[in-house]
Amino acid sequence: MIHANRLLVLLPLVLAVPLSRGAAQTCAGTAAFRDGRLRLGAFYQSNHDIYDGGFNVAVGIPQSLYFNITLDARGDFPTPPPPGDPDPGFGGAQWPEMGAGIEFGYQIYVADTPLEFCPAVMWHAASNPNSYQVSERGFGGSVGYRFPVSTQLALVPAAGVRWVTTTRCCLASPAYNDVSVVMGLVFHKTLTLQPGLLARSQSGSKIIYTLTLSTNRLK
Repeated sequence: MIHANRLLVLLPLVLAVPLSRGAAQTCAGTAAFRDGRLRLGAFYQSNHDIYDGGFNVAVGIPQSLYFNITLDARGDFPTPPPPGDPDPGFGGAQWPEMGAGIEFGYQIYVADTPLEFCPAVMWHAASNPNSYQVSERGFGGSVGYRFPVSTQLALVPAAGVRWVTTTRCCLASPAYNDVSVVMGLVFHKTLTLQPGLLARSQSGSKIIYTLTLSTNRLK
């Protein structure tokens, strides 16, 4: 929860400078749907304990509805054996969870400013060869600004909060919230490189580092 609170402090940073509206899906820190209503992306996120990587496809109407479909594999990194263990290999490795998810949202500009807010709902399900299943349901929102640097580059910082409930093996797990902060670098209006941070309120969780690359098509 401490990491989540620290990132919450960063949320006002994306609300600091009044600029004109720009060509980006500002709340997500990506290129705008008006420059391509189909967005294809790949992502990877990890810390020292876990990893998650995959692909996503998003379709949206400028300043209106959008949805995002994700296919991913997530899991735990192997745990090094204790000193003196006769087994030279790593132990504790698990098969990754193979999952799919969908998110629906709406893009809302606040008055005549570059501030864009997107409320959204999501659902994700995953399973692994050991036959256990995990499903997640959540809702939240994100905000962002666009800072034009040149005709070929824009900086689009964004931040979001989401509340999630989880069911694992038919048993409900404690709900948690996560906070994300990203910096979108939009090149030539359609190509987005997006490093970021993700923090979860779950006990013992660590900051997760994220990286996404996406391109918009079908203008």
